[in-house]
Amino acid sequence: MENTNLTTGHAKKHEDTINQRNNNAYRIKFSIQPPSAPAAAQEPSGHVKPTNIPKEQYVDFEPSHDEPDFDEASFDAFLEMLAYEMNQPRTFILNPKRMRELEVAYTEISKIVLSISPDAKIECTFSKLGCSSASISVEADELIVEDIKAFVSVAEKADNFEIYPLTNGHLRMAFMFRNVMNELTEPQHQV
Repeated sequence: MENTNLTTGHAKKHEDTINQRNNNAYRIKFSIQPPSAPAAAQEPSGHVKPTNIPKEQYVDFEPSHDEPDFDEASFDAFLEMLAYEMNQPRTFILNPKRMRELEVAYTEISKIVLSISPDAKIECTFSKLGCSSASISVEADELIVEDIKAFVSVAEKADNFEIYPLTNGHLRMAFMFRNVMNELTEPQHQV
């Protein structure tokens, strides 16, 4: 970089300063050494503990079989709460806008997939968990999309999209649509 506004002496000094900065940056950049790995010792139990941590500060992360696992207890509590919520009577009504988006998506996905893979299995189902979502799932031995614009228009309307392999050698593509139904709730009265 040359600065024409500087006198010759100042320009030379400026150039030397820039070169010195560049050289220092170059040396610093390559003089950084990665930290060496800490020494480790293997105990008779098979655990490997770093030797640079004092024994009183070492935390053993092995699970204790004497006490119930916190994560397991939390998960059990979650399942109990979920079972209670699912057993409560609930009333839903269709959300016309989301239902129409679901219908259009099903029609478009059927056109896209069946034109290439006529043996594909396409299903549209409502959630079995009693919530307000619905999904479109496609199972086929191959998934090829030629009409990208139509595919993107469907994927944009979905709340979740995924493709994953199945154990039978097929692929599954799924689109999740939330709020296809709205739950009717009793109004909260203020006292």
